[in-house]
Amino acid sequence: MIAREQPRGLAHLQVEDSPMAKALLGHVATPSSLLLEETVILRARIRALEAELTSLRQERDMLLGEGLRRLADEASAPPASVPA
Repeated sequence: MIAREQPRGLAHLQVEDSPMAKALLGHVATPSSLLLEETVILRARIRALEAELTSLRQERDMLLGEGLRRLADEASAPPASVPA
């Protein structure tokens, strides 16, 4: 059997070995209420920006369609007579 070397630092400690390790792990692993609140705010902002983007794209498509129809109408209209 090959003996394995113990890792250096605190990596080899079990959480049960130290109350401080439990406290640190609990602090790092549990999201704070401030973080949760910020996440909710950011997600709401993302939804608002996505809705605005959708609205702007629809407006752009509508304006583009109107412009293309106008160009098509102008192209199909008989040419205006040019005075001599």
